[in-house]
Amino acid sequence: MVKCFGWNPGGEEKITHKLVSTCMTILTILTVLIIGVFSTPYLFGFRVFAVVSGSMEPVYHVGALIFTEQVTPEEIHTGDCITYTYGSNTVTHRVIRVDRKHGDFITQGDANSTVDDPVSFSKLVGKTMDFSIPLLGYLVIWLKRTNDKLIFFLAMVVILLIIVNGVLFHKKENHKE
Repeated sequence: MVKCFGWNPGGEEKITHKLVSTCMTILTILTVLIIGVFSTPYLFGFRVFAVVSGSMEPVYHVGALIFTEQVTPEEIHTGDCITYTYGSNTVTHRVIRVDRKHGDFITQGDANSTVDDPVSFSKLVGKTMDFSIPLLGYLVIWLKRTNDKLIFFLAMVVILLIIVNGVLFHKKENHKE
């Protein structure tokens, strides 16, 4: 057997198996975290949304993930970004005025030239955090499509089967030695 710079040709299979096993473990952990974040309405007091329009550019870019904290209307002030329901959609825009007398927020997207219709306090989802995670929102958008949820679920089952197979393979390998 020839060793070159610590490389052992006979150990290639073990190295490959460990690399695949580690990658699958990381993928599983990420998958569980992603499913937990997207399936829980308020995780640790925050709700996650994907940005689908450029109305809040450059603060929130299309495809970013944003985090909204559940707060009361009294905690919202001019200049805050809020997320609210608008029909069957959710919108995130900046508060340009709070009309406490009528129980409304007056909002506008940072990239929009017009003011939105008044938003009733009852439509408030929460106050949006000042940071976002770029591009990860595209995953949320993709998961919201019915057919893609099935594909995602099947992909996760396949990954879990590969992991289980790897664990069993690893145990058999240890018993041989």
